[in-house]
Amino acid sequence: MEGFNNYIDGEWVASESGETVESRNPADTTEVIGTVQQSTTADADSAIAAASEAADEWAATPGPERGAILREAGDILADRKEAITETFVSEEGKTKAEASGEVQRAIDIFHYYAGKASDIGGEVKESSGRDTSLYVRQEPVGVVSAITPWNYPVAIPAWKIAPAL
Repeated sequence: MEGFNNYIDGEWVASESGETVESRNPADTTEVIGTVQQSTTADADSAIAAASEAADEWAATPGPERGAILREAGDILADRKEAITETFVSEEGKTKAEASGEVQRAIDIFHYYAGKASDIGGEVKESSGRDTSLYVRQEPVGVVSAITPWNYPVAIPAWKIAPAL
């Protein structure tokens, strides 16, 4: 976990603060695991603005294409499962079994919503009137921002991000 930047508007960028924070092993606080950005409200505003700019294009993306992106996210996690598990053990103080289980939950969540993305569309509902037809169409409502706790650093964000996408 070395020098992570913020991913904003398709690019990895340093925080506007220019500051970083060391992440230390809770079992051995002399061990620095890595350095992360000290992100700011301005960084969040930039990310939200970039997402807002991309919202119309994303809204026009067909469900199967969205599903492919979500499946790829799950596949990337699966390919890196062991390394992510080891990071959680040293960074979070989790047992290997708990850390591995959390990563697997995130993989499963992305794969589940990848399948659900093909179901995006409309459906006909029964009307209470004879000459009325009702249709339901699912459409994106806008940008979502998620602030999640530290103790489940991949599963809880996956629970929020995958269905939003």
